[in-house]
Amino acid sequence: MLKAIITYERDHRKISFISETFSFGYSINTIPLLSKKDVEITLDETVRVLKTNGLCFLNFISIDNEVIADSYFEGNELDKYFIKIELLGKEKK
Repeated sequence: MLKAIITYERDHRKISFISETFSFGYSINTIPLLSKKDVEITLDETVRVLKTNGLCFLNFISIDNEVIADSYFEGNELDKYFIKIELLGKEKK
């Protein structure tokens, strides 16, 4: 049987779960609403609550996108946030 936890965190900079709780995480259109400094903190927290070899899906907005957001990223600017994370895919749309 599929097991799920649905949570609505108010502050992604301090996720209210113990370390290595989840095998999978998913966030869509959350990161673009954060400042670049908060993106770094949020990714550190995401890594903290993921189990070793856990999987997480995130989306970001590039500078070329016409969507209004608080944090846009150019070229390889995001790479510095993924030093502790093995990227399985990266595409620009």
